[in-house]
Amino acid sequence: MKFSRALAAAATALALVLGGGAVSASADPVPQPLTLLTPTTGVKVASPYVTFTWQAPADQEQAIVRVSRSKRTKGGLLPLSGRNSITGYVDSSAGTFRDARYSYSPDTYYWQVTARDAAGNTYRSAVRRFVVPVFFQLSKMRAKAVREAGNGRRAVLVRGIMRCNYAEPQYYTQLTMVTTAGKRRLGRSITGYGNCLGMHPNKVETLVEPGSLKKGTKLTLKIRGRSTMDSTVRWGGAHIKKANGPVTTLHFTWRG
Repeated sequence: MKFSRALAAAATALALVLGGGAVSASADPVPQPLTLLTPTTGVKVASPYVTFTWQAPADQEQAIVRVSRSKRTKGGLLPLSGRNSITGYVDSSAGTFRDARYSYSPDTYYWQVTARDAAGNTYRSAVRRFVVPVFFQLSKMRAKAVREAGNGRRAVLVRGIMRCNYAEPQYYTQLTMVTTAGKRRLGRSITGYGNCLGMHPNKVETLVEPGSLKKGTKLTLKIRGRSTMDSTVRWGGAHIKKANGPVTTLHFTWRG
């Protein structure tokens, strides 16, 4: 996901002051201390919506949060543009930045902050690393009895919302439902999806035909989502284990 053009333009303009695109050495940030707080070095973050915090300089007026998939710097600074670069712009004294619209895909990232105070002094932090794992979420699922199209047989249909932070559609996901009556397994269904991207909501459903049952039979439906790639997914040099979503369990009474 890209930041808005206005945001990018503002960040680029500020970069001329903070040292991202200066035409002379005099505009480079003075290496005064600026301490990064979170994410801490090497941490695996708990959300794909990453919150960055730092110890803001006194009277900070503006700051740029520089994030890159590469640790390569130029003049000690992570780049503000290019395919590996993600930039956030803070026009206030706040020592925090989070874009609730942008979810980070699984990868290893590097981040840095450059800032300017009211007196025109400029600051820059060291570069830190953090890891974003695979995130897979299922909403509350709902079940209902239906008749299958074509054969008219009674079946159980389960629907819900799935979210993943994949960046590319070839990383497929599966929704699996196992239906049991007591200790007896009645059926298993697997449905594949290929558009679980950027934590956007995706409607999902899976159907199982439990066969001939007495009216009033109590069913247990266990639903789980998972990625379907090999045992690991390689993102930007980071091996990330296959993602398994939490198991959702529903109890359903068969009405016949």
